[in-house]
Amino acid sequence: MHVVLGTNVVVSGILSPTGPPGRLLDLVMDETLQLVVESRILQDYLEVLLRPRFALPEAADIRLVDNLEDLAIQVLADPWPHPLPDPDDAVFLATAKAGMALLAAGNIAHFPPALRGTIEVLKPRDLINRLDRDELA
Repeated sequence: MHVVLGTNVVVSGILSPTGPPGRLLDLVMDETLQLVVESRILQDYLEVLLRPRFALPEAADIRLVDNLEDLAIQVLADPWPHPLPDPDDAVFLATAKAGMALLAAGNIAHFPPALRGTIEVLKPRDLINRLDRDELA
């Protein structure tokens, strides 16, 4: 399954590795899920992870983003055609479209259904539940 991870999912996965975002990161790292990224998303991951309020070691942040970059399918995303509540979030939908992926985001209110086009946006817990159901099927 191809997936784009919102920045908040990546950060939450590092801060709480046993929760749904942490499980998604683990599934990306073991290549069960195929991460799809665009260069602006990788840059966003790094910028947010380096914020002092998270008090994460810079070297670890850089290694994580490098690892994600190595594992990911990189795409070039066209501009998203619909204005979103937070214009900075458009790249996540555009990347999901370019990579034929779904988007896992903790802030799904930033992606109103009428503006998503055909992109499926799920909370991390909902994606984990789907994956667990699929394993049982």
